[in-house]
Amino acid sequence: MEGYILDYDVLSLETDSYYSIPGFTRKDRSAGSGYATPYYIEGEFADNHTFTGIIRVPLDEDLHLSDESDALPNQFTYYLEISDIYGELLQYEKEQLLLPAGTPESDYITVICDADGKPLDSQGSNAELYSTYRRNTDTVSVYVCDYGKYMNELKGDVKKIADGALFGTEVHFQ
Repeated sequence: MEGYILDYDVLSLETDSYYSIPGFTRKDRSAGSGYATPYYIEGEFADNHTFTGIIRVPLDEDLHLSDESDALPNQFTYYLEISDIYGELLQYEKEQLLLPAGTPESDYITVICDADGKPLDSQGSNAELYSTYRRNTDTVSVYVCDYGKYMNELKGDVKKIADGALFGTEVHFQ
């Protein structure tokens, strides 16, 4: 965490959850059964070894409760198992200023292509999440492009994206 300024962050989680409610026990909610589980924790680093945060669990959405007849029991237990915690820190020392001075970040788009040169599909809403399902991502190419130029001239043509990008690099995973 060298160079990191202690501040508010969001860490991503891999979790599994279940309840002590009939139909929502661990046996009923096996991994991959389609039920939502918490996927992030909001908070801040107290120091280089301690993260203090909160995980929000919207029970009504998770249990698909729609009216009073579907109300939760007065008492139940919610179990949350966290198998991995990861994320990017929001505050860091910038090593390059890739974008022209005075331009908003929203004027640019990040394009990530798989090892076969095909753009990965963005799955994010608040953050950039890319689907890697059935894609070769041993090596990916990352490009930063002017949004207007991308939409009007570059979109769909990886060669044009590579040539017209403001920045481009290859990342190799092992």
